[in-house]
Amino acid sequence: MLGKLFKYDFKSTGRILGPLYCALLGAALFLGFSVRPMMSDSMRWGSYALTTVGSVLYGFLMAAVIIITLILVLYSGFYKSLLGSEGYLRFSLPVSTGQQLASKTVNAMVWFLLAGIAVLASFMFFSVPAFSYTELHDGFVSLFNSLLNTAQVRREIAVFSGQILLVMIAGGVSFVLKVFASITIGNEWNAHPIFGAVLVYIGISIVEALISSILPYHMRAINFTNAQTVSAMHAILWGTLAVSAVTAAIFYSITWYMLDRRLNLQ
Repeated sequence: MLGKLFKYDFKSTGRILGPLYCALLGAALFLGFSVRPMMSDSMRWGSYALTTVGSVLYGFLMAAVIIITLILVLYSGFYKSLLGSEGYLRFSLPVSTGQQLASKTVNAMVWFLLAGIAVLASFMFFSVPAFSYTELHDGFVSLFNSLLNTAQVRREIAVFSGQILLVMIAGGVSFVLKVFASITIGNEWNAHPIFGAVLVYIGISIVEALISSILPYHMRAINFTNAQTVSAMHAILWGTLAVSAVTAAIFYSITWYMLDRRLNLQ
C-alpha cells in the first residue's frame, strides 16, 4: 500500500513539475545556442536580443523550479493533502499514519533530487552548445587529472563523496520532516495555520542553532593543522550525519504524534 501511496503522490506532483523541469532544460539549450555567436566573435544585435531573452527566461524558470518545487511538495503535497479537505479521504484509507508520512517524505526527497538533477543538467544543456567539444573535454580532463593524481587522493575523494552523499540525504530528510512538524504544530492555530507553521519553523531553527553552537563537533572546537585536517573533516561529516539523523527522528516522532493523536482537519 505504501508503494501505491507514493505512486499517487509522485504522479500528482509530476503533472506540474515534470513539464517545468523540461522547460528549464529547453531554456538552457536555447540560451546556450544564443550565446554561441559570442564565443566565436560573431555577435550581432539579433544575437544580443536572443541572449537577453534566453537569460531572462532561464533565470525565471530556475527560480520557478525552486519555488514551485517547495510549494508543491511541502505545502500542497503535505498540508492540503493531509490537513486540508483531502485529508478526510487520505485518512480513510487502510494505511497507517506512519505510511502516510513515509510516502510524503519519500516523495519530497525524490522531487528534490530530480530538481537538483534538472538544475545540474541545465548547466550541461547550456555548456554543450555554448562551448566546443574540445574545450569541454580538455577542461574536464584537466580537472580530473588535477584531482585524482594519486591513489590516496582518489580514496579520500571516494570516502568524502560517500560521506557528503549520506549527509545530504540525512539533511534533506531532516529538513523535510522539520517542515512537516512545523506545519502540523502550526495547524493547531485554527485561525492562521500557515502563519503558525512559519513561527514554529523559525522557533525550531533558533533552537537548532543554539544547540549546534555548543556541540563538540563544531568546527571551532577542532584544530585544523596538517595531518589532523583530513581526520577532522571526516569527524565533522560523521557528526553532522549523526545530528541530522537524530533531528530527523525527533521531527518524524512529532509529526506522527500530531497526525495520529491530535489531527485537526481544516
